[in-house]
Amino acid sequence: MCYNNNTFKMTEIAAHIAVLIFIIMALIQLLLAFGAPIGKMAWGGNYKILPPKLRVGSFISAGIFILAIIIILENAKLYIVFNQPTIVYIFGWIFVAVFGLSTIGNMVSKSRLEKMVMTPVALVLTILCFIIAIGA
Repeated sequence: MCYNNNTFKMTEIAAHIAVLIFIIMALIQLLLAFGAPIGKMAWGGNYKILPPKLRVGSFISAGIFILAIIIILENAKLYIVFNQPTIVYIFGWIFVAVFGLSTIGNMVSKSRLEKMVMTPVALVLTILCFIIAIGA
């Protein structure tokens, strides 16, 4: 019983940290989508202000981060929206893979800023999503 309680506590803490990071990332993506001059830290760092196609990508990314918040909270059993445990569980592992791949993508980016900022963020999200997925 003690192990389960500790596992739940670790999952709960990981979920709260992940949600905070996802909110920040969603806000950054929305800023990028609306033309904020912070494009050097995203999408390869080729633009200060993103062109229209990448703005759409940022808007979609913001939506993915919001979906991730819901999935994380539900996997951690802190909030129920979908009430589809199997689907939520699968999406939890999908997010582990997506953020793992994102870590690699950010690591090999030509943008120094993207490497320095987004690589550690993606790595932390990968680890947090992993902790939540194994605890689900």
